[in-house]
Amino acid sequence: MTQAIRDAIELLLVGMTTVALVLGLVVLAGRLLIQLVNRTTPGGNIEKKSYPSTTSPTIDPAIVAVITAAVEVSTSGQGTIQQIDPLQ
Repeated sequence: MTQAIRDAIELLLVGMTTVALVLGLVVLAGRLLIQLVNRTTPGGNIEKKSYPSTTSPTIDPAIVAVITAAVEVSTSGQGTIQQIDPLQ
């Protein structure tokens, strides 16, 4: 191999290693920031609101149950439904 190809391979390895290390540091910093925020913000005093009533005759109670279950699963029980409006 010529010296130019060796230099190119060396530069490639140094660059890829540098990028991998920087991305690793970004991930670690992000995780640390998330843990710091979760520890310093109050999260235990979240009041669970009651589920929306199905007094409107245009919304099927089964649909409300499915929407409620989807919100519970996707937000790990921390999301609330404020209002459900049927599409016209």
